[in-house]
Parts: sequence; structure tokens; C-alpha cells
Amino acid sequence: MKKMTFKKFFGGICCAAMMVFAVSCAQGVDDEVYKSTATNQQMVSPTLTEANFSTVVNADGSESIKVSWDLIKGCGGCQCYVWIVDDPANPVEIVNKVVDGTSFLFEKLEDTDYKVSVLALGNKANNNTDATAATEATYSTKVPAILVPAGTELSSFIAENLDLEKVGEQAFELEAGQNYAVTGIIDFKDKLVTFRGNKVNRPIVTFEAGQTSGLMTAGGLKVKFINFDCTNMAFDKYVYGSSKETSTYNYAFLNMGDGTYPQLLSATNKGYVLADPIIFEQCNFKNLPKAFIGCGYNAWLVQDFRITDCIIQIKHCNLDHDNANFISFYKNCGGYNGEFGKAWTGAVQNVTIKNSTIYNTETISGTKKVRFMRWASKNGIKDIMGSHTGTFTIQNCTLRNVYHQGEFGNNIAEDAAYVVTYGSTIFYDCARVQKLANVGNNKSQLNLPSKNVGWVATPNNAEGGEMLSGNDKSKVKLTEEDPGFGEMTELDLTDSQFGGQNFKPTGTVSSTIGDPRWL
Repeated sequence: MKKMTFKKFFGGICCAAMMVFAVSCAQGVDDEVYKSTATNQQMVSPTLTEANFSTVVNADGSESIKVSWDLIKGCGGCQCYVWIVDDPANPVEIVNKVVDGTSFLFEKLEDTDYKVSVLALGNKANNNTDATAATEATYSTKVPAILVPAGTELSSFIAENLDLEKVGEQAFELEAGQNYAVTGIIDFKDKLVTFRGNKVNRPIVTFEAGQTSGLMTAGGLKVKFINFDCTNMAFDKYVYGSSKETSTYNYAFLNMGDGTYPQLLSATNKGYVLADPIIFEQCNFKNLPKAFIGCGYNAWLVQDFRITDCIIQIKHCNLDHDNANFISFYKNCGGYNGEFGKAWTGAVQNVTIKNSTIYNTETISGTKKVRFMRWASKNGIKDIMGSHTGTFTIQNCTLRNVYHQGEFGNNIAEDAAYVVTYGSTIFYDCARVQKLANVGNNKSQLNLPSKNVGWVATPNNAEGGEMLSGNDKSKVKLTEEDPGFGEMTELDLTDSQFGGQNFKPTGTVSSTIGDPRWL
């Protein structure tokens, strides 16, 4: 036991001699008292309650869980085990050691269930024997959640159960392997919410009503361990409303607020800032008909948007509209002065996509270009935050047919303060990857920490058949290599790990990069 811990334990003792005695015993310097008072005994394992668990912030900013207990007199140490029990039938052992003291640490992971076992060991020198049983305790890093009954219509349930008075994070949890329907907008308002399923057996959420279903938030949102069926979502402009006061939403997936729940205006007074992150983790999406994320009616800046360990299957075919972009902060963002239909500003400051597969099963048609990401203007960040500072990072991903007609980015910041990172990613039938980084104009920073592969399989008729441009090969340094992918099919939501797909690459470089699930 460390000195600081003993100070807490003996908080009411101020005698200097007693403190020296306590510290000496804790450090094993003088255990004579235990020999005289704890001999010829059977040890008893320590009690473990919630109070015995705490979080420690490490020097590198990561966190650990600390398990501690009271000093056991005559004890020869404790045999300690920790398992991750997200799947109780298949526990994963992460700690197995004897602790000569009264505490130990292990890595803290988000949304994880643990089982801890501590057995007090005997001390032969004192003729003390092991405890007859270990103390076992469970611990979870999940935010306490409201459990949503299987089969529930989610937009109504969340509207009725969202705590509008609560300060801090709240959560809703769907039952493992169950089915849920959505017939309206799931509106999380300006609350900080975790919306989760089950890591091992994900529930399936089906958007039933194409004209009204989707998600909306004006606060931080984490969506985890849920599979979504987007087949019935309408293919149209992603958001429109009857007036500034009352709005009818029609959006493919996520709409970032309509001014009803405004965040603080930025220093430049030209838009709303959403500082808390929007996170999608370990979720699959079937038949997404248009944009994945976009702004609402007001000028919005989302500061932190992340996609991690997801498979997103798009079903885009007709591009003759303005909001087919995957990340679409283009039209209908509105003006900071309240004028509707004005694309004054709207952007995502920091985009991070990791360990994910995004693919489109349809052949693109239409005369308009489509982009992976498009803002209202290249000054989208600067208009709200005062500078172009921002990032786009795509790391260890597999992208296919996203999109083969158009270009990868448009209206993105043209400034050295904006950094685009491409790392270990396969771009298969993805038009003009260099356009997002604006490397043709040498404006934004392009970071290439590892090799990336580009390949053209589908002719780009709108641009004379060229898709992997000279800038893609020279400035983005894409290795031109056929990954050897097979046919694409619609996602199987019952297969959470692979979605019924096989994007295993076979090229010299491609077989070492991309979404790790295929490697």
C-alpha cells in the first residue's frame, strides 16, 4: 500500500509515530506485529464492492481501473484474475498474477463488462493458509442505461423516456439479438446520449417509414453495437421543413439539429458549434439510400465525427440531386442569420474513419457529381471557428464504388491548417481521391503515414474513363493495384462481423492493408 493510501485509511490519526509504523508495515519493512497477531490462521479473501474500484489516469492520457482492498494481516499476497465477460460464455482473461500488496491496475476499455477474482494467500512463515474461496465481483464501464423492451418502436419510446432535466450522459440499451422498428425521428435533442446494443449479438433496427424515419441530435451521441436496416428510407433531399418553428424531417440517417436545441454560437457568431463527438462504433448499415450525416436547417459545425469498426452498405444509383454525398453539409444548411435554403456554412471540423468498410452496390447514373464529403463552402470551418484548422483521417479502411462518378471531396478547406490523412486504405472505384485534400492546388496538408492502394474497375463515363488520376498516383501516391475483390451483395445484418461479404484483398500491397476484418 502506498503512503497516500494509508493517509486516507488513517485519516483521523495525527500521531507521527503511528504514521511511520503504518507506512513501514505497508511496505513490508516490519511485519513483526503480523507474526504475533496473525499466525496459525486461515486467510479470508477481501471484500470487493463498487467502492473498491476506481479510475486512474495514466501519464499518456489513457485510463486504468484500480482494484484495491484493506490490508489483510498475515497474508502472503493475493492471487488476482480479471476477465472481460462481454460474452459470458467465452470470458477473456486479461489479468493472472499474484499481488504482493493491496491493489492492482488493468486497462480500462469503454462499454466493457469485467469479472474480478481475488484470493487471499497464506504465509508459510506464519503458518497461515490460503482462503477457502476467492472473492468475485463484476464491474462495468458502461453508462447505466434504460433497457428498451424487444419489439419497441424506438422514436416514441425515446421521446417518452429521454430525461430532459438530466445533466451528464444517459443511455438506452437494446436487447441482444432482438428486432426494433423506427417509424419517426429518434430525437435525442441536446442531451449527451449513448445508444447501444450488444457487442456479441447485435440487435437490428429497421427504419419502417421512409418519409419520416432517422436520427436527430443537437448534442453528443454515441451509437454502438447496433445493426440498421435503411432499406425503406426515402431517397430525396435529406432534410426539409414547413417553417423555422415546426419542421418535418426527411433524412436518410442523421440530422444535426434544427435550431430548436441550439448550442452556443461560436466567437464569430456565424454558426452553431457541436463540441461533443458523434460516434458510430461496431455498427452495420444496410441499403443506405443517400447521405450518412448532414447538417440541419441552421449553420452547424460538428467538431468531432467518427466511424470505427463499421460496415456501411450504400445503395445509391441516381445522383441527380444535391445531397447524395456521404458526408453532406452542402444544401439546406441554412444561414446563421436564420435564412432558410441558404448554404451559408456547414462543415465537420474533424472526421475520423477507421477499421471500416464502405461500399455501394449500385451502378451510378445521372449527370451530377457526387462526393464522399462536401461542405457548404471551403470556408465552412473558418466562418464559424475563425480559422481553417481541421482534419480528415481515414485509416485501415476498405472503400469500394464510393463513388466512381464525381470526386472524393468538394468545398473543403484550402489551407495548410487543414490536414488530410490517408493511411493503409484501399480506394477501389473511388473517383479523384486527391480532390478532398486539394493537393492539385497544394493548399491543404496531406499526410501519408503508410501505403494506400487505388484501382479503377468501373469506367467513369463523365470524365472520359479516367478515375485514378495522375494526382492520385503522384501526389496521393496511391499504389495502382487490383485488390482482386469478388462480387458485392446487400449486407446480411445477422452476420455482425462480416455482413455476408468478403473483401479479402490479394494484391502485394492491398493484402496488407484495408479493413482488418478482411485480413
